[in-house]
Amino acid sequence: MEDFSKFIEYNGCATCIANSANSCKYCEKYEKKFKVNSSQSVKFQNTELDKYQRVPIQKFSNITASKFRNFYCTDRRDVSFWSQMRYQRFSSIEHLTSYILSSNNIQPSQLAGESKWDLGKLPQIKHLVSINENLLANTQNIHSQTAISNSNDLAIQHIYNPSFWAKLIKLYIIHFHRTRAVFYLKDFDLSTISQSLLNAIYCLGYLYFDQKSDELTEYMNQLREKNFHNIKLKPSLTNIQALFIHQNIIYHQGKVSEARAILLHITKMCYILGLHRNTKKVSQSVFYARNLTYTRVLYSHLIMNKVFKVNLNFQVDNPDINKVCYGVDWQFLPKETSRLIQISQEERSLISTLTTLNIEHRDKSLFQLIFPNIDSYTNEQIYKLCLSKYSNLCLSHSRYVRGYELLSNNFPEYSKLIAFDRDEFETYYLHMGILIFEYGKSKSKGVNYRLVYKMASLCDKLMNVALTSDIGHFFEFRFYLTVFTYLVIFRHLKRSHQNKILSNLTMFKKVLIKYLSRSNLLIYLLFDKGVEMIKS
Repeated sequence: MEDFSKFIEYNGCATCIANSANSCKYCEKYEKKFKVNSSQSVKFQNTELDKYQRVPIQKFSNITASKFRNFYCTDRRDVSFWSQMRYQRFSSIEHLTSYILSSNNIQPSQLAGESKWDLGKLPQIKHLVSINENLLANTQNIHSQTAISNSNDLAIQHIYNPSFWAKLIKLYIIHFHRTRAVFYLKDFDLSTISQSLLNAIYCLGYLYFDQKSDELTEYMNQLREKNFHNIKLKPSLTNIQALFIHQNIIYHQGKVSEARAILLHITKMCYILGLHRNTKKVSQSVFYARNLTYTRVLYSHLIMNKVFKVNLNFQVDNPDINKVCYGVDWQFLPKETSRLIQISQEERSLISTLTTLNIEHRDKSLFQLIFPNIDSYTNEQIYKLCLSKYSNLCLSHSRYVRGYELLSNNFPEYSKLIAFDRDEFETYYLHMGILIFEYGKSKSKGVNYRLVYKMASLCDKLMNVALTSDIGHFFEFRFYLTVFTYLVIFRHLKRSHQNKILSNLTMFKKVLIKYLSRSNLLIYLLFDKGVEMIKS
């Protein structure tokens, strides 16, 4: 702030303020003593006017409410590709698949990630997908997480039962908080928690409730919409946390554009509250909560940008993991809260340890996706950089593997939950490795065969997890990333490896078709026709 004179103005006494035409004699006498110097220094002279002058009303510049518009843009190299896609006409899914895979303008992670939503919105592609909707006749919907109750009258009675709301909280902690914690369980006191945050927790927990009905679902949808609209323009730490949860619900519903816009809106609210400032003029609990929330929002942008390849047209900070507390005790539920939602002492300990392991590994692994500008690098330099990042990822992986092994020994009765997190951990580590080498491949001049072979090796390991465990529908993105990576690099591999890949893809097709739904029908069709193309 170099020129103070632009920000300071003289305010008269109460009489002068009421009479805007003239100043009173008392103010005229002392007005000359108020002087703002040049930008070199600012000096205020104490006068008797201080005894009479009222404290001026502080005025803030108007902050216009964020409109939920899409502020994301694709990479410049993709602009012509997506522009052509809007006007391109395709005779069949085979034609579309051939066009996409041969263009080299869209990465496997883009196609498996959010680009499938952008593609699916194009009218000419909607038509091609609708022709193939007969495939959905004998498949289950992966997004109907739980069965619908036949007794609607009885199901709606749940809202009068306190145990119903307690169960929703427990479902939220087990299914969401364990991997995407936006607050610390240590501070989760049901007697003091914000109602807006609690409502958001209820709504997300309901996604995993096993006794749904049409009436109950309608009631929860109304609760979600009302809570969302009540807090979207009221910046506060708990409202940001609640909006973050709502954003994940909306993304889960397939409303990707709206979810992106809400994430941008949350980011603006973070800056309004100054969460980006590392202030310590608050309690330790609030300090850690602010940093965890802001870091989680930044990680969401990092995932959007580095994993799904949706580049931003605005600048955000990189997350600072040094500001986040990863202590196990900070994810330990209070005793009274545990009693109310029926979580035992052993479960408290297990949840706190799993949550800490999961979020710490995820946070630190994502940093390996932050690359410098490597446009001028040679293929050798790119390979060495990618190999260095992957080595760091492997070191982190070996450290956290021991943590899951200890948990399996200490909590044998919860082996199923620990095994699920262990499989999730393995697939996450492998898909992060694929993304590292995928980025290097996209920046290489020509074909960088060493990167291609590294990607193929990681895809083999990830495919093995998919074929040997019943978790395919939970990690849909990672497995579609694997198959599309196979399709892109297939022609650069040896014949023996190609035969192995074709065998694996044929078996994996049986896994994917079991969990076919309207939301993933397009990407499944692209995969199916892509396999037919490489066979011919």
